[in-house]
Amino acid sequence: MEETKNMLRKLIQAYQAQPVESQLQTELLARFATEQERFRKRQHKRRQLTVLASLLVGLLLALNLVLFQPHVRAWAEEVPLLGSFVKVTRAKLFQQIDPQKAITVNVPKINAQNPNTIALNRKYLAEGQAAYKKARQEFGETNGHLNITGDYQTLVDDARFLVIQRTMTRTAADSHTELHYDVIDKKRNVVLSLPLLFKDQRYLTVLDREITRQMQAQMKADPQKKYWTQQDVADQLTDSLTLMTPQREFYLNSAHQLVIVFPQYAIAPGYMGTPEFVIPQKVLKSLLVDPTYLSGPAK
Repeated sequence: MEETKNMLRKLIQAYQAQPVESQLQTELLARFATEQERFRKRQHKRRQLTVLASLLVGLLLALNLVLFQPHVRAWAEEVPLLGSFVKVTRAKLFQQIDPQKAITVNVPKINAQNPNTIALNRKYLAEGQAAYKKARQEFGETNGHLNITGDYQTLVDDARFLVIQRTMTRTAADSHTELHYDVIDKKRNVVLSLPLLFKDQRYLTVLDREITRQMQAQMKADPQKKYWTQQDVADQLTDSLTLMTPQREFYLNSAHQLVIVFPQYAIAPGYMGTPEFVIPQKVLKSLLVDPTYLSGPAK
């Protein structure tokens, strides 16, 4: 600003100090008027920016003071970023039907516009396209009956969590089902993973122990139930036996309990389907980043 003032002052002094021709005089006066107008606009713009900056600082200070009041902070934490209930609809249907064979792949779409749901919707579409392409290849290579179905289901949609289950079932001489889950915390606007829930990796050992306990209890109570053991691995009845990994499929049920899900054939014979284990909250409480996080929905 000071530099502009000096330039204007020099122009005035130069004009007053020497005689000039009429045409040059007109040109100098025009330049002088232009510089004056530019200077006036810059001053006005700076004043506007100063006022705006002051307003923003005031707003941030007020917001900070308000949100750090305990009762207001509690209210803010109760507002779901995705809304209390989120509609999940069909985004795409891939289908091919012949007299003995059929492919049907339903692709879900979460009707909420934020980076996480947009990314999930893109993943759903890409995986649906890939599954349909793979099924069509198998479609052409298989003689006889074949049915491949991809579908989805909303398991939980409450004030805190949205849980979506996606299934892919292939039925021919036998049947095979794959399950995938997405658990979304609406209030924190995050897609959950097992490592996000826990303070450290001790949870893997604890869950391993709890699932082993439940498997043994189920087999003792019902002779028809069978889970692989390390002896079965030694006898080559199954290739390997791995229980917990950070990538293991899971979901939260309507009571906000952690449910661990295993692929078909992974820990049991095929007739056992996709085994699920509900983990008691008392087993997890001391391991969670927030001990109250899975305390169940509000009554």
